[in-house]
Amino acid sequence: MTSPGNTHQTIKKKEQCPCGSGRQYRNCCKKKDFLLYRKDGKVFKKIPLVKELSDELKNQKVLFKEIYGREVGEHDFIFFGIYNDKRNFDKFTVKFLRDAGFPEEFIYAYTQTGLIPTEFNTGLISDTELEEFTMYVEEYRESIQEAPASNKVNILMYIEFSNHFLNEVFDKLFSYLMYSYNYFIRTHLEERQDFFNYSVQSYLDFGGLCAIKTLKNLESIGQLIEYELEENILATTRFVFESYLYLVMLNQDKSFFQKHILNNSKSNRLTIKSMSERSMFDQDKKLYELFFKTSSKYVHLDVLTAQSYFKVSHPFEEVNRSLVASIIGTAFSILTLEQISILEGNNPQFKQDIRYMTQNAKQDLIKCFEVIKSDASPQDEMYSTMISRLRENKTKE
Repeated sequence: MTSPGNTHQTIKKKEQCPCGSGRQYRNCCKKKDFLLYRKDGKVFKKIPLVKELSDELKNQKVLFKEIYGREVGEHDFIFFGIYNDKRNFDKFTVKFLRDAGFPEEFIYAYTQTGLIPTEFNTGLISDTELEEFTMYVEEYRESIQEAPASNKVNILMYIEFSNHFLNEVFDKLFSYLMYSYNYFIRTHLEERQDFFNYSVQSYLDFGGLCAIKTLKNLESIGQLIEYELEENILATTRFVFESYLYLVMLNQDKSFFQKHILNNSKSNRLTIKSMSERSMFDQDKKLYELFFKTSSKYVHLDVLTAQSYFKVSHPFEEVNRSLVASIIGTAFSILTLEQISILEGNNPQFKQDIRYMTQNAKQDLIKCFEVIKSDASPQDEMYSTMISRLRENKTKE
């Protein structure tokens, strides 16, 4: 906030209001609870601070001095963790508004204007800004109610439907996966292993290792999606893909366990690329190229990922990218579980239960990727490849 000092110029009563309404200042913003003034040729707005905000500013000034050992200067930023990406909205505010049950049309108007008008703050917002906010509320309502043309997609309807559908599927399959991985561990390992001194001596022991790793990765994805950390979700999913390929190798080659797992010397270690090329599933080699290599850029420092890290996904212009990443992580977790279920020595009832669960889950995921494909660029093969892989049913039991 900039306070008017000795060099500020007061807006004259009969002058046209700087807010752009076309009315005289005395009949417009002068009636509001804020003050407009000019300084160095620019128009500034001075608003009274409520006690809570005033106290928070004082706290931030104390924090600034604690960190940097000096007082806050005129051009210093005192609210940390916020950078200006030339958009009007903050994604965490959007999340807060949704969690609080605000109507979507008001959240949409917020993302377009940066405003959240309430009965308590309309005196601090110009009539022009309030009219603009109302215009966006109506724009959203009309768009949602409008019947889409036969050759045109209603973007707002598509985004709302897609995010709701993907979130619904993710929540459901996340709980199914958590239950099913624990089902495997308790059924096959609880009485056979000392978990504080876990050792891999059999196929099922290795399956247990992959199961607990995937469980932990799923828990991470569940946390990361709350903060919309798409890049971290993809990096985490990379480890699930690795477990999946090891299990594919184990199920298709009986010598793999002795040669490459028990004898884990550097000379015997296979690369992720070589396992994808040897996989019995036709799409795994493509998934290595399309998914694993891309997600690896988020594990290592790669300048090509800079745009992705800084970009703020607009909640009304594109499908939530963190949700998309989470669906990819869910898909690989399902494929990993499927491979665990056909390991030699598995409990027959567990195998039957997981077959039922994964077949239904794959159908849900195929629907998800069909939805995501509609929002993806034509050259993005990832989602079509995932659909093809989910439809492959080769197994060696």
